[in-house]
Amino acid sequence: MICKNNYCEPGNDEQRALYMEFEAFMQFKMRFTIFLTIVVLGCYFGFLTLVAFFPEFLALSVGDSPVTLGIVFGLCSILLGVLGTGIYSFIANIFLDSKEAEIVERMKKIGLIKEDV
Repeated sequence: MICKNNYCEPGNDEQRALYMEFEAFMQFKMRFTIFLTIVVLGCYFGFLTLVAFFPEFLALSVGDSPVTLGIVFGLCSILLGVLGTGIYSFIANIFLDSKEAEIVERMKKIGLIKEDV
């Protein structure tokens, strides 16, 4: 088994299986993070594109009120950012962090990660 710093290369089937589980988990975590980032940034830059190229559309009033579509879309983009952050924080705190800690602990037990002494 080859060890570099605190990490060792998988040497047997149990270690390889756990390493593959950790890799799959980290890929899921990254895909989830990138998905939420793309959704929030896509909506934000979509709103900026509307402001830049279609200001007359955003100037339309909603019903008979002085509220325009620009105000509605702006508030929605802010709320989407807050909601995206809340969703990520909730899922990370409830599922992702505990699952990652569990896998790392199992990796320590079977010798894939060496404890600092």
